[in-house]
Amino acid sequence: MEVSASEPRKAVESRYGGTAVLADALPIKEIGDGKTRHRGGSRSPLDAVRAAIVAEHRTK
Repeated sequence: MEVSASEPRKAVESRYGGTAVLADALPIKEIGDGKTRHRGGSRSPLDAVRAAIVAEHRTK
């Protein structure tokens, strides 16, 4: 699914308030049960936002 670059920004701003700004783009490495499950970058800004939200919820 392709989305415009502004859609993830709007989603983050509506959920958390304030102004969303891309701070950095980093490769992703997901590890589970001691094994690498996923390695690489996000395919889209939406994937990056989803990954950040999941990571935030896992730390709570």
